Order: sequence, then C-alpha cells, then structure tokens
Amino acid sequence: TLGMGEDICFLLDVQKGLVRDKIPTAVVLVRGGAEEKESLLHLVRLGVPVVVCEGSGGLADEIVALRLSKFENVVSLLRLKDEVMKMIVMYSKLHIFAMSDAPEDTKSLLLRLLR
Repeated sequence: TLGMGEDICFLLDVQKGLVRDKIPTAVVLVRGGAEEKESLLHLVRLGVPVVVCEGSGGLADEIVALRLSKFENVVSLLRLKDEVMKMIVMYSKLHIFAMSDAPEDTKSLLLRLLR
C-alpha cells in the first residue's frame, strides 16, 4: 500500500489471512498517527474489530473524541471532511477502553471480540 511501511503491510497481510480463514481477530490502537490511520481504514474494510485506547494520545484520542461526540452532534460528524476518519469513527465494530479502566474489563472486551 502506498506510503505504508513494510511492517504495516506485513501485519495487514496477516490480518487478511486471519479474516479469510475465519479466525477471530481484533486490533488494539494505542496512540498512533497517519500510518496507523491508513492501516485502520484497511482493517475497517476487512471487518476487523478495532479497540481504541482512550487517554493514550495521538490518533487514538482523536478517534475517541469524535466517537463520543457522535451521539451529541451527528450533523457535525457527517460534515467531517476527512472521509477516512469519518469511516473509522462511525465503524460499528469500534470499541473504546480507557487507560483508567480495570485491566479485567479490557481483558473481557478482548475475549468477547475473539469468540
């Protein structure tokens, strides 16, 4: 994929194989930037559940802020000019956990997604 590092391309190929073979998978986003944003777009298109760590900074916190505001102001979210971000934020398999959450709660979320 244009602009993506070999490591990200490799991981996306692994994810594609897991999806193809119907092996449960999920991705956790901590921090992140432009490269991870592009990766998330591909993962969303594959239907992979995405778990975002609130409070970790970067792209993760941008996604959380937009997702949480989604329910308050749908119109402004729909006007968002960044189509990639809009697709990620509105993704039905997007889950959020906070760094302040109990580790057991996060573990339960991940186990539920992998069943």
